[in-house]
Amino acid sequence: MNTSSPYKSLSHLKGKKWGFTKKSSSSGYQYPTAYFKRKQIDPDKYFGDVKFLGKHPKITDALAAWKPGADNIIDGGATWDVNLWEEEEKHGRVFRKVARVGPIPMQPMCVPPAVAQNRELLDKIINALTKDVPEEVIKAEGFPYSGWIVGTDSDFDIVRRVAGIEK
Repeated sequence: MNTSSPYKSLSHLKGKKWGFTKKSSSSGYQYPTAYFKRKQIDPDKYFGDVKFLGKHPKITDALAAWKPGADNIIDGGATWDVNLWEEEEKHGRVFRKVARVGPIPMQPMCVPPAVAQNRELLDKIINALTKDVPEEVIKAEGFPYSGWIVGTDSDFDIVRRVAGIEK
């Protein structure tokens, strides 16, 4: 939400206008909805109006344009960190975070059991993705992170929770 708004927490947004991107978006709908469910919040009942704006920049543009007393498009909304970083460059540091959802595993690299059991090959793959990544890849447009990490199966528990397939 906008830092000029009086809403400082999720509880302040009860009965207000909330924005999601679209139902197929993991960070713009699915993960926030799972977060709300864990908090026993039904967005359709909790918020006064739920809107789907389609794309992440539409959420942050609407929040950046928020004005007291105006008929604002939304009062709060869900987006992902990269959009927030990009929009802060565009609008300045005008956004207030009221909840953090995630982490959301992005772009996982998985190998089949035959590769996982070949330690030499697995080590080469891990090194290529974590240590030997060329600067031009890390700094490539559209790659907002600094590389990959070696994860564990439990790193995907949040994905299972969101998908409703917990172990």
